[in-house]
Amino acid sequence: MRKYISLICLLLISTTSCKSLINKQERNTLKVDNNESEIIVLEVNHLKPKISKLLLKKRIGFNILNKKCNYDTIISDLKKEALNINGNVVVIDKNTPYNTPLPTRVCFKINASIYRVDLKYLDDIKARSNIEINSSDNSTEINIYRFSGSELLKYDLIINDSLIGRIKANYKKSIMISKPGIYEIWLKQSKTEKIKIDIEKGKKYFLRLDFDYNAFNVRPVLKIIDPKQGKKEFEFFNAKK
Repeated sequence: MRKYISLICLLLISTTSCKSLINKQERNTLKVDNNESEIIVLEVNHLKPKISKLLLKKRIGFNILNKKCNYDTIISDLKKEALNINGNVVVIDKNTPYNTPLPTRVCFKINASIYRVDLKYLDDIKARSNIEINSSDNSTEINIYRFSGSELLKYDLIINDSLIGRIKANYKKSIMISKPGIYEIWLKQSKTEKIKIDIEKGKKYFLRLDFDYNAFNVRPVLKIIDPKQGKKEFEFFNAKK
């Protein structure tokens, strides 16, 4: 009788050990390195991963209490969230920028989904995330944009003494440049300094209309934005028609 009890005990112990070993192996195959750089971020215009498990949908970014709402900070927070729940792909579903009086000037509110994608499909997704959207276009252009703000504040955009259009809230416009050279850009209704840009063939330039706030007035400011940042901001927000 004792022999049978001993055998049963041994079988139970070995079965339990095997199960715990299998579960441990499964966790290891799904484990994500504790490194934000290993998390893949797919922007709005990228295709969503097909073979994946949705772990979390999250809305993050600009609100009255959150002053750390620049794009890089939000993406870093989303990557940390992904690491915490063992995800490896973050998909930006919606990206809404705002002009604010905060020191960062521009804040973002982002709707994102965090997925767990099987490791054998990650290389393909990573390669896809590194492809520049519309990067095959070799046109020369100046892209001007403005996020949300007062509808009462509108400014005529002048390039080399030619009226291009009126910049209002939620506005963006691409101006094709046929001849390289130095261009002067300024706003008619304000005392902003003229911006001079030496336009080179095949390059894209991004100008964003921001505002400087003080106790007495609001002053518009045209800023030249880094092309990589400008491309993201310009393409991933919907301007009013």
